[in-house]
Amino acid sequence: ALDHVARATALEGLGRSAEARAALDVALGLDPANRQALGMRGLARASRGDGEGALVDLEAAAAVGPLTAAEA
Repeated sequence: ALDHVARATALEGLGRSAEARAALDVALGLDPANRQALGMRGLARASRGDGEGALVDLEAAAAVGPLTAAEA
């Protein structure tokens, strides 16, 4: 899942948001409790005006717990 999160980060940096979202969806399919993927997808949803979807993802990320030093 971490490879897909890294890919999403790179794609987002290139302005390829749809591909980044797809990579995050794959990451979450592999690890539904991945805080990084949930947080990134939540922020991406918020930036596109999907407040409800953003809230779902960000609340799920918060429920998993804070990032560890290795994940940050």
